[in-house]
Amino acid sequence: MTSAADITIPILEVRRLTKRYTLAGRLLRSGDSFAAVDNVSFTITPGSTLGLVGESGCGKSTLARMILRLITPTSGEVLFEGLNLFELSRTRMKDIRQRLQIIFQDPVGSLNPRLRVGTIVGEPLLVHGLATRKTVRDQVVLLLEQCGLWADAATRFPHEFSGGQRQRIGIARALATRPKLIIADEPVSALDVSVQAQVVNLMQELQHEFGLTYMFIAHDLSVVHHVSDRIAVMYLGDIAELGDADQVYRSPKHPYAKALLSAVPQPDPRANRDERIRLEGDIPTPMAKPSGCSFRTRCPVAVERCARDVPALEDHGDGQLVACPEVRRDP
Repeated sequence: MTSAADITIPILEVRRLTKRYTLAGRLLRSGDSFAAVDNVSFTITPGSTLGLVGESGCGKSTLARMILRLITPTSGEVLFEGLNLFELSRTRMKDIRQRLQIIFQDPVGSLNPRLRVGTIVGEPLLVHGLATRKTVRDQVVLLLEQCGLWADAATRFPHEFSGGQRQRIGIARALATRPKLIIADEPVSALDVSVQAQVVNLMQELQHEFGLTYMFIAHDLSVVHHVSDRIAVMYLGDIAELGDADQVYRSPKHPYAKALLSAVPQPDPRANRDERIRLEGDIPTPMAKPSGCSFRTRCPVAVERCARDVPALEDHGDGQLVACPEVRRDP
């Protein structure tokens, strides 16, 4: 049984994780580099969900792939259950992957179209020795049913299913190895709005049933708020704000987090549209990242020192970490 003290021990700890890419090509100076992820740190406790939100290209997926050791970082550490993943051998890492899984964004491209669903979901069971050829089918059928599909689905090919059903297959595959942590890389962004809620609700039900821990990546702040205990807001490779989900969603402090929240669609046509924050200036790229604060070229409260100093994540009350020293003077 997990004690209250154990729950406070992080299942995942990311320390100063950085990934730099070197540029090459006729139009670029060979040897130049840029940071796709820049000095990112956070923790996730067992049974909780950390939501990671930000615009496309901000480094969310790169961060996820480094955590899974699919990409080697330039610097930093990833500790899973106290083990530094980048110090483990391939054999040891195979054991870790059984407890650390991913749900991909594209439910079409992530499933092999030449394999039947039973083979797709059952392969992880065989690879990790969790089933035999004789018992794998029964376990596959159980996984599919737990994910809202039917037993006969195991005999069909991915193209015979809708987008939402394909994502349920991807969830069943991730669940097959009985993981402790699942990284969901924008698992609903490719789905119709009417299906998104069904998949999100399924993931929450499975989390309660199996005691799963999630890192839920998305660009929709309202979806992230619905599923998360804590939210990290990412911009151009940096964490701009990190805190309790309700705090970040209802009372964001960083100017970028405020702009993200103001862009969430309002179902009430009588809502005040004047409150929406419209950011000025061009959107920078990681290859031309501004000096100092990466958000300063679009920030409504930027001052001279923002171009000089890289802001640190600091506690601005109740554990809400914000990378902006100007928030105290922001009305």
